[in-house]
Amino acid sequence: MRSSAPARCVSRFRVTCATGSEKRPIRGAKRGDSAYRDNFAERIKELRASGAPTPGAALVNPPAVLSDVVVVFVSPKTASNVGAMARSCAAFECETLRLVAPVCDVFSRASMNAAKGAQYLIKNALIVDDLADALVGTRAAVAFHPWMEDELRVDVDADANADANTDARTRVEARGQRDGEIPWIHVCDLYH
Repeated sequence: MRSSAPARCVSRFRVTCATGSEKRPIRGAKRGDSAYRDNFAERIKELRASGAPTPGAALVNPPAVLSDVVVVFVSPKTASNVGAMARSCAAFECETLRLVAPVCDVFSRASMNAAKGAQYLIKNALIVDDLADALVGTRAAVAFHPWMEDELRVDVDADANADANTDARTRVEARGQRDGEIPWIHVCDLYH
């Protein structure tokens, strides 16, 4: 049984009525179709041109909750993990990300897509070649590892960076810390 109301065919860009009326564009599809959308786009362009902070810029007013914490990601091998780490940092209002010897392209599409709103952290990330450079300016360093305590036989130098003023969290993905890097961190066991 057919209804008496005219059927509508929807294409991707235009709506066509079954009655044969003239085609009309979908609202808001391009400039000029929606005054609200055009006004919004103009305000964003003006804001960017003025140099004022935009959504996605670092938190300055009020300052980020963890503004004194630095997250160090050692040797990431998957680009999307870099993006996920940046997104996690942004969720906890930690505005400083440092990457040590990344094995992947940290500015790739996969990384930026995984960041979802925290792309500014990736763009502003400090990329260094070794952990010592990444920990410059930190007071204490904490590393997380998956090994049992009896497998880890390391003498940790707690005063390696005693004169610095920020904390650092180190996340290792690809190879784990080398023997030369262990003295730079305070080691935490995840199994407690």
